[in-house]
Amino acid sequence: MKPQLMGWALLLSTTSGVAMAGHAGGHYSSYSRSPNFYLFGGLGASEFTTDAGDIRYSFGDGSLRDIEVDNQSTAGRFGFGIVLSEALSLELGYAHLGELSARAQSDGSQVLNNGYAPGPVAIDGDVDGAFFGVRFHTPMSEPASAFFRAGMYGWTMEGWVDDSDRRGQFTLEGSDPYVGVGFMMAISPAAAVSLSYDYYPLEDDRRSFESAADVLSLDVVMSF
Repeated sequence: MKPQLMGWALLLSTTSGVAMAGHAGGHYSSYSRSPNFYLFGGLGASEFTTDAGDIRYSFGDGSLRDIEVDNQSTAGRFGFGIVLSEALSLELGYAHLGELSARAQSDGSQVLNNGYAPGPVAIDGDVDGAFFGVRFHTPMSEPASAFFRAGMYGWTMEGWVDDSDRRGQFTLEGSDPYVGVGFMMAISPAAAVSLSYDYYPLEDDRRSFESAADVLSLDVVMSF
């Protein structure tokens, strides 16, 4: 994962210490009441499992060589949670997993079959989508809680493929399950920060595309 995540982890640790100190001093007595719903959103670092072999198979025409993949990006999300009980919530929202990019060279051997022209080839795509799932958690009325989430992610990857002769647009899409784990620390009676790891499989059988995204996120959570 990207180096800046170390800074986020340190920030969360510092914030957690402040929250624990406040709880020890009796500042957060209102945590005895669980929230009815909550809003959450934040940023993260994503890493796709796609490598040179995947690009050659999913986007290649037999002419690509020297494939280099940039599979690390910045992610973001926002969502809404409905608390059903002390241990269960429903969640829905939107997640941007980041950009997947690749650079390669084509020898032009398939140009007569509508393949790439000789020279450099660039492939860039953004992954976005909506999610719906459940979150199992320890009581949110406490200053600190742990959680596990799972659900379905309906995603789309839209992007461009450029060679030395032309430019074309592509779209991949699918609906796949996701899972995640994390912990949340209160910083006030109505606000908290959470650090979580989420895993998103991405598969489009029509285009023979199969990948996944690992995402480490820092979110702000507002309870109501």
